Amino acid sequence: MKPLNISKIRLDPSQTDISIVLITQNKLRHKRFIVRFNEEFGYKISNVIIYEKNSDNYSSDSNNILDKLVFIYKKISSIRFISLFRKIHSINKTYFTNRRFRKDMIESEQRLNHSFQNKFNKLKLTFSNVSNFDEVYSIIDKSKPTFLISLGGPLIPVKVLNIISGFSINQHAGMSPFYKGNYTTFWPLYRRDILKIGTTIHLTKSGADSGGIIGQERISLDQTDTPGSIFHKTVIAGTELMIIVVKKLIEGKEVECIEQQPLEGNTYLSKDFTTHHKSFIYNDFDKSFLSNELNNIYKI
Repeated sequence: MKPLNISKIRLDPSQTDISIVLITQNKLRHKRFIVRFNEEFGYKISNVIIYEKNSDNYSSDSNNILDKLVFIYKKISSIRFISLFRKIHSINKTYFTNRRFRKDMIESEQRLNHSFQNKFNKLKLTFSNVSNFDEVYSIIDKSKPTFLISLGGPLIPVKVLNIISGFSINQHAGMSPFYKGNYTTFWPLYRRDILKIGTTIHLTKSGADSGGIIGQERISLDQTDTPGSIFHKTVIAGTELMIIVVKKLIEGKEVECIEQQPLEGNTYLSKDFTTHHKSFIYNDFDKSFLSNELNNIYKI
């Protein structure tokens, strides 16, 4: 194992006029993130950038039966009769697995964050809805904030990072460097590696979740958790940890920074996480995998 490359970072003491730009999306978990930063930092937030991209693949569940039947027909119309039932079973499994995943994600997000919708509706902040990097660059270039704080935003280009007078910091729902990229609370569930479920606060680089780690925390799980609730608990814990780190920097305190090695750990793309992985995880939960693991680890 390579020795850790640890340094200390702190805000330039001459920067007394602190300003913060948030960049995130518009799901309920992101609204919670915005509300919490507003509660802690208020007037220091100069702009909230809502980056509009394709919806999460669990964000809707079409009720158009005709569309579903057409989809199934196209899938099976060119299949030989001998493999027809096998293909129908596969399509059926894919549909119901994805439906279960969407339902779990939506319900757990609402259950854990429902009180923040009304708080969000009352915010008096400057919001900017953007869909490309040119718009992000234009906003950052005008405001030149001390901090650019991100949750669920895009990969930030170097030309944007160079404008920040203090630090650009990202909240990642995963334990870097082991799990970087997307679905990084689900991959440790798939690998039955629950001690590596957690959140990472790191300096932003152009690579996915690759900047120096300035905060990290494992998530406390219990026997009532589902894959969806584990993800949303991770996001919540990450927001609170991010607030602690930013407060320290604003107060002029040093914060420990652990550099990540370029080839260390794994980076996962959205397309890597398939119906097979979802099915495996939910099958584990149906067989009380989490309860058994918690019993083994904590002797509860």
